[in-house]
Amino acid sequence: MTIGLISHGIDKSRSQRNLTTGVSGATIVIAPYFSYEMSVKNVDYIDGTDKSLKNVRQCVKGGLVDQWVEEVQKFTGKNKLRVIQLYTANDIDEYTVREMIEADVIVVSSTILYDENYLNKLNKYSKTTNTTQKMDKIPKTMGAAPPEILEGFWIPYGRGTLYGAAQHTPIAADQLAYFHKKYSDVLKRLRRQKFKPNQKGVPLEWFLYQRVVIDEAHTALRPAHFKNNSKANAQHLAARELMGVHVQDIAARPLRAVATWCLTATAGMETAARVSELAHLCGITVTGKARHWRKHEMNSRLRMFLEMREGSPSLWYEHQCWKEAQAWLDGAAQRNEDQYAAEIGVQHETHMRPMTPHNMSSLQDLLPSFMTKFGPTCNPSDNAFRDPENWNNVLDFFATLKVRKDLLNQILLDIATSLKESQVNERSRGIFVVAPKGVAYEMATQALEHRKDVTTDPKTYKVNTKMNILLLATQEAAGLNLQGRGNHIVLFMPLWGDYRGRGAADREAQAIGRIHRNGQEAEMVYVHHVLVQGPSGEQAVDHTVQRRNIGIRATDKNQRLEDASFKVKE
Repeated sequence: MTIGLISHGIDKSRSQRNLTTGVSGATIVIAPYFSYEMSVKNVDYIDGTDKSLKNVRQCVKGGLVDQWVEEVQKFTGKNKLRVIQLYTANDIDEYTVREMIEADVIVVSSTILYDENYLNKLNKYSKTTNTTQKMDKIPKTMGAAPPEILEGFWIPYGRGTLYGAAQHTPIAADQLAYFHKKYSDVLKRLRRQKFKPNQKGVPLEWFLYQRVVIDEAHTALRPAHFKNNSKANAQHLAARELMGVHVQDIAARPLRAVATWCLTATAGMETAARVSELAHLCGITVTGKARHWRKHEMNSRLRMFLEMREGSPSLWYEHQCWKEAQAWLDGAAQRNEDQYAAEIGVQHETHMRPMTPHNMSSLQDLLPSFMTKFGPTCNPSDNAFRDPENWNNVLDFFATLKVRKDLLNQILLDIATSLKESQVNERSRGIFVVAPKGVAYEMATQALEHRKDVTTDPKTYKVNTKMNILLLATQEAAGLNLQGRGNHIVLFMPLWGDYRGRGAADREAQAIGRIHRNGQEAEMVYVHHVLVQGPSGEQAVDHTVQRRNIGIRATDKNQRLEDASFKVKE
């Protein structure tokens, strides 16, 4: 849809070009770059086998920059639109001002501001020579959140910490605010400069674009998603700076444009702050300052102390902020399943297999006393998930069960047999398998290690028909177009996420949306759920998590599942 809208208005965009003032006819796309590494050490099977998982490490890298280029050529024809793709500062050095202005689409990695060479380029072209004013590497942390209410006594100039027992680094907020200040000043100086049409390497922020498209916008709105002081967190903060999440005036954002588009299939976010940030990127402010966008980055230590002394807003106010922001997004967001559900059906098939009596005994030994009230198979109510550590242990236990891995292989065999008997085109026989990142993903990997048709690379899966199974982590399945390879997805294990379930439900919906989307030639998409029962067929924690996630999606008015078909296979 986005590419179609760009193509439809391309003549008007091209007519706006101006070499002197830097007005480009291009749409600039900020595409996320995914890079994550999973490591699991010394995880023993709990089903009695003598195998164990030792120091397994899976590294997955990839981005949407290449995919955007491929999709533009696919839907418009090769070379019909002029496309530039940029990963690093070195890539920008290859293009002149004229080429940047005459481009139709520029696709840039969201992490480019993390590149120190790019920061040096900003210093150079803005003629910033003062050492204290120069851009340097972005901080790797924004600082932990302070407590909502200050308790006890605070003695000015005393030895006690300002926030009592709270363990955090408030100076990090100042460092990030200082980086933003220098960045803003450098951009003001940069935009006062004049560049010749044949000048190469001019930073992106100098140009004025027709539109900024932020792909998978929700991925930059999770300040606690990565560990502080990590490379991934610094890249995440760099993306937020490049997008201008914090800048109230859209015209003053780093990437200036006539319009800003945010693309996301995950409108339901977990906190009022995250939801209001997404709305704010589109120029809408929907919440008050007490729960405003970019609060942690903007606040200095003094301001944080003053706000805490005044007290925190009520829970009712928080809830109303979230409802207002979410209501705006519900009306503004366009979801794949909402658009195409009428044309493409969804059938959920639940596959179940019982654990062994030995598994049951091991589970009882694992459960703390307060969890035994949920029954011998640990089947709690939907709102009982309150202790992350204990629930993670239980979920990891269910992930390691041999019956789950055996059931996965049986499902894959049944699907492959059915597709072959139905004489489905060989290219459409692909099966997409997702598993929660961590122990469950490693168990799925081990369950499929004997097969030669499994890949973890989406590009290989899309072009190589001998690789008919794509395995990815559920949390990392966003942004892919897999509808051309098949209409079956297998959820190796329901995604827990946290006790609220909002994020988990949306990430499962994202995974399903990789094949249930525009371009799917089949009339029905099949979603296979792998669940483990008790020894006598009792429901277990798998059923609770699945029931919760489906319930959240079913009550979401933009992603209704009431009309979807459900079947149970034991």
